[in-house]
Amino acid sequence: MAKGVDFIRKNIQMDLHDSAGTFDLVIASPGGYPKDINFYQAQKAITHACLFSKPGGVVILVAECRDGMGSRKFEQFLSSMGSFTEVIETFTSMPFEIGPHKAFQLAKQAITHKIILVSEIPEDHVKKIKLLPAKSLSHALELAGVFLPTNPKAAVLPYATHTMPKIIEAF
Repeated sequence: MAKGVDFIRKNIQMDLHDSAGTFDLVIASPGGYPKDINFYQAQKAITHACLFSKPGGVVILVAECRDGMGSRKFEQFLSSMGSFTEVIETFTSMPFEIGPHKAFQLAKQAITHKIILVSEIPEDHVKKIKLLPAKSLSHALELAGVFLPTNPKAAVLPYATHTMPKIIEAF
């Protein structure tokens, strides 16, 4: 375990000199196939992107998602809720279940960040899971502009699932 932690610190963790969590916009990709085969897998990149973004920031996830959502339970649970707050409240009051657990994770991030998805998933399906769909990265940047300050601070994470900001020093 200690060797694994050391490997992560040397190869994945980035020292941003106190700017972790300060970006207005983060453009992220899970790193291509197979990490973006479906949204259930690709959303892991959102977790890391949110570590770079400040609360209220925008995360653009660029992921092919050729196999759609990737989990019927995830999609049904998330689309049956009226809001991300309802997702969190419902999940925390029910027995643990695979599928809805990913909806819970996404909801925790989407409460504090605006998330735009560029993928092959049909626009109506993306809207059902309460994210903003975009046809292309340029379209996503147009959508993001509404939520961003003038001269936003931006980060690009082409391998977001393999990138982490250094947040605190080890003991």
